[in-house]
Amino acid sequence: MDLGLLKDRHGIESQANALLSEYTTFRLGGPCRAMINCGCVADFLAASEELQQAGESWLTIGAGSNLVVADSGIDANIIRFVSPQAEIEEEQDGIRVGAGTLLSDLCAYAIERQYSNFTYCVGIPGTVGGAVAGNAGAFGRQIGDELIEARVLDFDGRVKILDAEEMEFAYRDSILKHSQGILLSALFRKLEGDGDAIRKEAAETIAFRRKRHPDYHAVPTAGSFFRNIEPSSAAERRKAAGWFLEEAGALDMQVGGAGVFERHANIIVKISPDCKSSDVVELALKMQEAVRERFGIKLRREVKIIGVEKPEISVAEVPQQV
Repeated sequence: MDLGLLKDRHGIESQANALLSEYTTFRLGGPCRAMINCGCVADFLAASEELQQAGESWLTIGAGSNLVVADSGIDANIIRFVSPQAEIEEEQDGIRVGAGTLLSDLCAYAIERQYSNFTYCVGIPGTVGGAVAGNAGAFGRQIGDELIEARVLDFDGRVKILDAEEMEFAYRDSILKHSQGILLSALFRKLEGDGDAIRKEAAETIAFRRKRHPDYHAVPTAGSFFRNIEPSSAAERRKAAGWFLEEAGALDMQVGGAGVFERHANIIVKISPDCKSSDVVELALKMQEAVRERFGIKLRREVKIIGVEKPEISVAEVPQQV
């Protein structure tokens, strides 16, 4: 399609053959067919409508914090839905947040207004759209627990309202991870609390993350690579994937330019400029196999892999919102 139409009609920025390495926190990934940057819900709806009318398919990404993309790139149009200014509105029943809003902006907004139900999200990168699609969370809590309703665009171009039950939230999962639509906005409940206690909890969460997790601005990474273990599995009481990986020797593993973060065995990092996406995937396979051999447990990926052919790790279907 003529990318100029998007700018002429809507003022939306677009670029042909944009490198995905410039739009992912792992700083990996080759070119896409076109990168279309949308900063608000209205722009996203306009861009998706133009693509649909032109008979073009697309993939929606957010801040790219949970992706490993092939070095050869992907033959797809990308709508990047990230809002430079938070889209947040107060409603009687809750707060409505645009999907392109950064999760950090939502957390800052909630803390400023003394809402207590987002402190566990502090420090998690990405957008609200990606967080809801993947039911992001920490410390036994998840963002799906805060949702009242979701405004979703289906793939016939219709906007639907889904309540929390219809979203089918599970551990790091929702219907949106299975190509059942794209989040436009979410209405979250708001729980008022003590401001000092909220700020203290948020500060402690940030301190914990800084101690255990790399700063993706300085160390390219996609965060925790594997999901924690379900309680019903052979893991029994221990559920943290990082524990199993550390016991299996993952901290000493390296493939090409990819290595394991020294303070967290479930985090793969880029340790040299010549790191390839295939290095990351091969290292993940090596880690996964080590845990299988030691414990008889097969770890499941949390990070999405697009375009890197490694059947043993099962390449994910191209997700519609990541």
